[in-house]
This record gives sequence, C-alpha cells and structure tokens, in this order.
Amino acid sequence: MSHLILKAIETPLRTGQIESPAFEAKLLFEKYYGDSLAVTEDSALSSNGLPLQLKQMIDRRVDGEPLQHILGNTFFYGLDLKCDRRALIPRQDTEIVVDACLKLIDENSSQTVADLGTGSGCILLALLSERAKLNGIGIDISKEAITLATENTILNRLQSRTNFLTIDWNDWNGWEDCALIVCNPPYIASDEIKDLTKDVRDADPKIALDGGTDGLTCFEEISKIGKTRMKPGTWLVFEIGYDQGFSVPKILNKYNYSKISVKKDFSGHDRVVIARR
Repeated sequence: MSHLILKAIETPLRTGQIESPAFEAKLLFEKYYGDSLAVTEDSALSSNGLPLQLKQMIDRRVDGEPLQHILGNTFFYGLDLKCDRRALIPRQDTEIVVDACLKLIDENSSQTVADLGTGSGCILLALLSERAKLNGIGIDISKEAITLATENTILNRLQSRTNFLTIDWNDWNGWEDCALIVCNPPYIASDEIKDLTKDVRDADPKIALDGGTDGLTCFEEISKIGKTRMKPGTWLVFEIGYDQGFSVPKILNKYNYSKISVKKDFSGHDRVVIARR
C-alpha cells in the first residue's frame, strides 16, 4: 500500500477536520484501489495528483457526507451491511442492544423475534447470525428501508429465517407471536434535529430520527400497544437516547411492565432499556 498516496488522501481529510483522517484515508484507498498492494506512486499519481474519482470521494467526505455512504457499506456485529440514505447508519453503540437481546434468547431457541423500525436490518440480522435456529420479522413503514434490509439479508444469507414487512407497527398483527420484540425508534426531540451534526442531520432519514416533541412518542406508542397485544412473558428491548434512562422506564412502569432495567453503552451513557410484558 503506497505511503505517498495514503498521505495525499489523508492531508485534505486532516485539513477538513475529519476526526480519524489516517484511518479513513486507508478505507478510501481500499475502496478505490481494492485490496491490491501493488499500487505504486507512478501508476496512481499523475501530474494533477490523485485520480478524479478518488478526489471526489475525499471532497464528499470533507463536505460532511458519512464515510459509510461513500464506501457503500459498514460492519455491524461482524456482519458486512450495505449502507446508504435509505436507512439509519448502524452504529457501534447499537451493538449493546444486540448483546442485551442475546442474553434473553436461549442459544437453541427456534422462537420468533421482531425488530420494529428495522431500518437496515442490522439488529435483527445480528440476532439471527448469533442464534442459528431463531426466526425474525422486520417491520418498517419505509419501503426504501425494507429494500435495503432485504438486500442485507441476502448478502448475509439469512433470508430463509427472515421476513420483512412494510407496515406501521400499529397495523401489524404479529405482536402475540414473538418471544422478544426489539426497537431502535426515532428518539430525538423534533426541535433538536437542527442541532445534530451534518453527517447525521443531512444523511440519515428524518423519519428515523424524529421522536416527536419530547423524543418519547414511539416509546409511549409501542409500550401501550404491547400492553394489550404482546403475550405475557415477552421481552421488550429499546435503544434509548443518552438522557432517556429515567423517562422510558417511567413509561413502561405506567403500563405495568416488569423486570425493567437500564444498560449503558461503551461511553457509559444509558443506551438500552429492557422490560417484560
């Protein structure tokens, strides 16, 4: 791998205040040149510098486009997933949600789990990849998100145990068929979206971010539906915002859920709420 080319990629990223310029330069290099280690300065650098397409990729990143969208993929819980504007970018902290769910699912379970607002399908596919007999249902109101999740299912060869539905969770009739329901809902308060970083605000679908006036609309809605439609003993697992570790359990308490607990993410922030119907 050419040190000179890497530095040529890294320099504008560093100037553009990208947080990890050396790491991202390596990924952009590999995206453009592939895995070849035979690329030389003479073959890659012209009198005008880097190839135009590679320069355009760098410009897009400096302009605030997420690296995952430029690369076209990301890795989540060991899975290679397609990633673009159709759904929320899978994030490392969400792996904590998967960890929490796996602790509630027996290794040999052949039950069904559901992922409400499945987006890219990352949570559901991670669960199925770790539990060989588990079946999964992914629900999303966005047709675009469901097409992306379907592509990721095929990419990871999990389609035989997965069913994706384009439907509002209010209209879904499978609540009572699941042993566990997980959801990473929109949880940003509507008036706070404008303050998000550019790579989130302008790249992730607003429908995946906007949680209503107080950010709690979906938690309230799902908890209320689950109270009457989930079978007793079913686990409900939410991803939450860093400041919702009190408010979401309060909602669940209101609807008489039991065994409510809060788990923290890698940064020590409240990230997951678990409850039992």
